[in-house]
Amino acid sequence: MSNNSFALSELSSSIHHKKGNCIMTPNKSFLERAVEIFTRQSEPKVKPHTRKRSLQLETLEAREMLSGIGISTAPQIVDEGQAAIIRIERDDSQGELSAFFELDYRNSGCYYDNYAGWARNGKDFDFLPGTNEWSYQGHVKFQDGQQYVDITVQAKTDTFLEGDEQISLRLINAGNYWGDRTGVSSNTTYTIDQARSSTSMTIKDTTDPVTVRVVSVQNGVEGGVDGSVRLERDNVENALTVYYKLDSRNSGYYYYTNQNPPGWARNGTDFEWLPGTDQYDYDSIGQVTFAAGERFADITFRVKDDAWLEGT
Repeated sequence: MSNNSFALSELSSSIHHKKGNCIMTPNKSFLERAVEIFTRQSEPKVKPHTRKRSLQLETLEAREMLSGIGISTAPQIVDEGQAAIIRIERDDSQGELSAFFELDYRNSGCYYDNYAGWARNGKDFDFLPGTNEWSYQGHVKFQDGQQYVDITVQAKTDTFLEGDEQISLRLINAGNYWGDRTGVSSNTTYTIDQARSSTSMTIKDTTDPVTVRVVSVQNGVEGGVDGSVRLERDNVENALTVYYKLDSRNSGYYYYTNQNPPGWARNGTDFEWLPGTDQYDYDSIGQVTFAAGERFADITFRVKDDAWLEGT
């Protein structure tokens, strides 16, 4: 518009307008003022902050379109061998959507993790979807038209006297998920309902208390006489595995091989490896199992014969 204004004002001194038989020469200053007024009136009028408000409105509308999700558990207390249902629910049922969750790290199924009072993923209950022994994060997938997904938490039955154990998990966003993405939907955008962002449950220990005691000890002798420790229990209804720990001076762990304290027999050297132990077993924990109905179990030390003068 400013280019047109410039052209008209430049030409105004030579423009003639013919009306009937009359020829009129327009006044230059009058034409310039008219063009200036026309230019100002033709410019778009923008109210302050109009664009900013429009963007805020669009952002709010986009947020309202995101699916909100929440999580719950029923029942919240189960016995060993029973199952509970963890339900992840969304506000709408349109389109596919993958949602992510995270177990408490104390529920991890990693082989070295064992926290008293916390059930272990894959050990005390079946692995949850998307989790494994290395990852305690998982995911579920909503199909188009599906408003909720149920996760079955199957508690395992064992003969360990562990006490009641807890499971706790919470919803997380895709940006905080570092686990396996096999089967994950391309749509992973949602908002978490903070009032329903986490849930927990308890697995009750149904194992009857069992008392185990040492009732006899038989010393071993090089040359063919094995040693033994006899254990007795008072409840013989189920099979039972008992764990025991050797003194570190009896360990056959390779770290101790050059130490060999005098007067202490070495596991794997002076007697055969005890069940569950080897040279990589730094804590020297062995095990013995009572069969169902069996009251006694023996830990047998199979003595090795050698030509060294070691003493007792």
